[in-house]
Amino acid sequence: MSGDRLKFEQAPRTRVSFPGAGGRASESRSERTNLPHRVTPGRDYRDVTVRYRLATDVPDHRP
Repeated sequence: MSGDRLKFEQAPRTRVSFPGAGGRASESRSERTNLPHRVTPGRDYRDVTVRYRLATDVPDHRP
């Protein structure tokens, strides 16, 4: 996502989980431009970009 201006009234609480049965290899990553990992509530962030990537390998359980 990208935006000219972004402001958080409260610090966001985020969580990534992979519920369900079975083993898998998963990974997530975000790349940010002009947006720190921990944002400050009430502060304006300008010209921001966030790229989020999620990858998972689900094993084949066919008989």
